[in-house]
Amino acid sequence: MPCSITSLLSVISHTPRLLNQSQVRSLRMDALSDSEARLLLCLGNDKVNPIWEAGLESQRGWKKPTGDDSRKAKDDWIKSKYQWKGFLEVDSSDDRGHDERTEQVSRELYEAASIGNLMGVAEALAHGGSVDWKNPQEGGKTALHVCAVSMPYGDDDSQWGEEKWLGLECAELLLQNGAKMKALDDNHQSPLDCAVIGGAEREMIEFLSARTQ
Repeated sequence: MPCSITSLLSVISHTPRLLNQSQVRSLRMDALSDSEARLLLCLGNDKVNPIWEAGLESQRGWKKPTGDDSRKAKDDWIKSKYQWKGFLEVDSSDDRGHDERTEQVSRELYEAASIGNLMGVAEALAHGGSVDWKNPQEGGKTALHVCAVSMPYGDDDSQWGEEKWLGLECAELLLQNGAKMKALDDNHQSPLDCAVIGGAEREMIEFLSARTQ
């Protein structure tokens, strides 16, 4: 597929947990699978930075490094931004406990995955949504289960705003963040089982089948 290597490297270096180090092997495009390349092209810095830097203004003493800054300044920035999640927007009035907040954002992750909303999935993951969370109201399915059977919206997708169906990219992002192909719902069905039984997009079934091998 046509692709800018420069843009891919930029996204790889600034988007954590998309690819592990062993997968970023070279500048050649064959170092990435088609689904990985599609995901990286969809999650450019202009889209992920508003998530990871939404709370930057509330953090005193920090400024975004430029190309002229030292390597240490850049490393400190990246570590604070991604490892410590120091620049995420936090609601100071939220008095819920950790478990309650985690369940809420995991539900948001589930809902975003169910409609192939890639940026919704990315934001929920950034805020701690769990790929292992199972929805007790929907047969113990995980986000990957419902992503597997998500469908394009059709001709009239105005109800979804600017987002479009990116189910395959959502599935790739969930898997890169630890979602399990062998996870079973209350009916002992895996995400691939749900895709086949539920008449999912052929592209999704082929993608999930390849990931089970």
